Amino acid sequence: MSLTKAMQLFLQGRTLNGKTLQLSFYGILDKILCEILTIKVDDWKGIIISCPRNKWSDLKTLDEAHYSGVYFLWSKNKNLVTVYIGKADPEKFIKDRLRDHDRKKDWWSHCIFVTTIGCTLDPTALYYLESTFIKVANNKEGIKLDNGNQGTTSGVTPLQRIEELDVFVEEILEILEVTGINIFKEKRKVNIRETENPHRNWSEEISKEKFHLNERECDAVIVWQKEKKFIVKKGSILAKTYLDVDKQEKLEPVTRKYSRDGYIEYRKVVKDISDFKSLNKAATFCHRGSANVWTALKNEQNKSIDEVCKEIYETANTTILSNVAKA
Repeated sequence: MSLTKAMQLFLQGRTLNGKTLQLSFYGILDKILCEILTIKVDDWKGIIISCPRNKWSDLKTLDEAHYSGVYFLWSKNKNLVTVYIGKADPEKFIKDRLRDHDRKKDWWSHCIFVTTIGCTLDPTALYYLESTFIKVANNKEGIKLDNGNQGTTSGVTPLQRIEELDVFVEEILEILEVTGINIFKEKRKVNIRETENPHRNWSEEISKEKFHLNERECDAVIVWQKEKKFIVKKGSILAKTYLDVDKQEKLEPVTRKYSRDGYIEYRKVVKDISDFKSLNKAATFCHRGSANVWTALKNEQNKSIDEVCKEIYETANTTILSNVAKA
């Protein structure tokens, strides 16, 4: 068996939260970082491309070379990782950025380019992702950041976009770690939302609630059953995209499988779907758009899931303080 085939089989079997990694290789693979590598994950909107410096000019053969996205130049010297974080856009695609960096920066050995299926990252998203990854790098030990600034911003990023993009950042970091391309050395779990909103945690109380999502002509019910298990309940009405699943080319293979396996019939969920690892993914599956899910999902009393979580959190803290006082 060739080394290329062996590496493909090894990595093809790796999973991320139960989802299979799909990898595409270009050229003869001697080592995983010596050739251009495209990484995709089932039912995930992102695409990650790893490219060694000596192959940067070959990126022009990929469709993604003309997509907008963020990129990381990096190299490792003993225990120190040097990283430069930037963004590629229609004014300068990734191949153009790398041409400039090849001329001006002599220290980097690899590039990671992150984009999305269908090239959906607009300027606001690019600015936010760039600045967020710079913050992540600044908070890690063993990283030297080559950027001369803290990233730029373009206007105000809406809260619903921040929720969506923070999840995207977490997923990117996790995929890089799973595939062994762990630029952000000694990575701790990045979860900006949990730091700012400590009440947004799973509890037995929250698992007893049913939350309704009424957006973009969908009427879905979502249950937070376990810490990383969200269920779209039977009887939910999904977005109109699902009227004819087989003809919707933009739908992911896993989503099409739900239809083939009898989970969806003409927009209606006829069997519980429990494969979702985050609230955002469950909601996006239902309405095929973006939203601040913490305020959009509401229970029978018209309270948002954020409000319910906060009430549970504050009640628990009050009980703890009361017990301490009695003791």
